[in-house]
Amino acid sequence: MTKNNAYDIVVVGGGMAGSIFAGVAARSGLGVLLVEREARFRDRVRGEVTHPWGVNEAKQLELSGLLERAGSKGLPVFQGYAAREPVVQFDWTDFSAGGCPMVGFSHPGFQESAISWAAEQGAVVKRPANATAFQPGLEPSVTIVESGNETTVRARLVVGADGRTSMTRRWAGGETITDPEHHRIGGGLFSNVDLTGGVFHESTEQGSGVWAFERSDDCVRVYIVAEHGHISASGIDRFPEAFLALAASAFPEGSFSDAQQSGPVAFFPNSESWPSKIAGDHLVMIGDAAGSSDPSRGHGTSLAFRDVRFLTELLSDQRDWQAAITEFESKRRTYYETIRQVTRWFAEVYFEAGEEAERRRQRHQRAQEQDETLGGILMLEAIGPDERVGDKDARLTFFGENLS
Repeated sequence: MTKNNAYDIVVVGGGMAGSIFAGVAARSGLGVLLVEREARFRDRVRGEVTHPWGVNEAKQLELSGLLERAGSKGLPVFQGYAAREPVVQFDWTDFSAGGCPMVGFSHPGFQESAISWAAEQGAVVKRPANATAFQPGLEPSVTIVESGNETTVRARLVVGADGRTSMTRRWAGGETITDPEHHRIGGGLFSNVDLTGGVFHESTEQGSGVWAFERSDDCVRVYIVAEHGHISASGIDRFPEAFLALAASAFPEGSFSDAQQSGPVAFFPNSESWPSKIAGDHLVMIGDAAGSSDPSRGHGTSLAFRDVRFLTELLSDQRDWQAAITEFESKRRTYYETIRQVTRWFAEVYFEAGEEAERRRQRHQRAQEQDETLGGILMLEAIGPDERVGDKDARLTFFGENLS
């Protein structure tokens, strides 16, 4: 249905989650309007890696072609470092869901590819345009301002995909809940880095972490995670050369000798943010709008793919779309809460400094010596949140508090 300003679905937000959902829904024959406020997507140092479980979600959505079109780089190998020397190494595809690798990509590049793809599937795209108001009801309406002109469109369903500062959260009648900041994550883009391609490189020592991976043929994305005080004292949030020096100190000597900055350096709080209501009156949220996870564990894009798959399947299976989005809200809260709890545990083990933090890491390491997956918790990135519940027993296992 796409006549007289009426659609089956209006999607607010044309980033990864919104564009992918709009394209998948349009591909199934639904009338979809996608509203995106930015004329051009810019590099804001957002998530640029998708874990194997998220790649498997994309695979189930038949989006392998979109991943390729967006220039995604396969990262099948994980390489860990200690004192700048390689230690643990494994291949994700040996045990991940669907035998999928991790992938890296340019976030703005993926956004542009996804919104173009959505249009090719039949979605009507308004860009740049702002969705300024929502009127609930059996056939809700959205007010849109484009080039100074205001129009009102109707739909069977409005999908909010407008990020962690979502306006659609307010439309649902709930409130935003945010965890206290625990640490910060920053990213920088560099060329001429001498690290093996097809590999996700990770170094976590003494309360901080450094990651590096191919974002494109000629650039490497580097992330640094640390407590706010350490970041401020070191100057890595203000001086790109300080950021580069810390990154270089985490990997084999010479890896960054010829590195050159190729993009902005920016830091963000790790805090999770989620709405008290995901679904409203013929309104539902996906992606970061439905709840953003700690970016230092990198589950955000995987969550977006999972949200799209679950929501489109529920809408397809049920004639009552209000019942479908109510069920989606329940499912989404369950897998989001699992990720939220486990990422918080990782923060307590890996991103705190001091004697107590070191004792915590030692207990965690002893527990891992007895069970290398810690009851499956360390498989989260590989297989997703379905097989692991963040309950009390899981916490005891993760922290080694049940060791004799």
